[in-house]
Amino acid sequence: MMDWCRSIGQVGVLLGALVMAGCAGTTDLGPYTDLRWKIESYYRDHAWEEGARCVLPTMSITRWEVLEDTPEKLVIGVRYAWQDDRNSGFDQELGRPQTGTCAGFNSRVFTIAKSPDGLQVQSMTGDQRR
Repeated sequence: MMDWCRSIGQVGVLLGALVMAGCAGTTDLGPYTDLRWKIESYYRDHAWEEGARCVLPTMSITRWEVLEDTPEKLVIGVRYAWQDDRNSGFDQELGRPQTGTCAGFNSRVFTIAKSPDGLQVQSMTGDQRR
């Protein structure tokens, strides 16, 4: 019983930290603020975390910074909280919350192409699906 309660407590602390990270203010990107959705979507569609142990993560951006801004491209450094809900939940066999939750913090660099059609995420650093 004590191990089960400890597991619930650990999961609660981690989830609380992720919620707080999601509420944290981000660096204002001025005219590029609408990129948040495009960056988070690109990450959701391409990223994995922890060497492919967590293959369906979502991100919540905590900080971002323009690293390069030219007429052709925009390069943004992003710090984020991530979570893969596929690996969370209740372990029916063991009768307790599942351990090994896929969640954490990381950073990546995103390259965004500028064109007459608008801004499009071209690539990102880090582990990802092909």
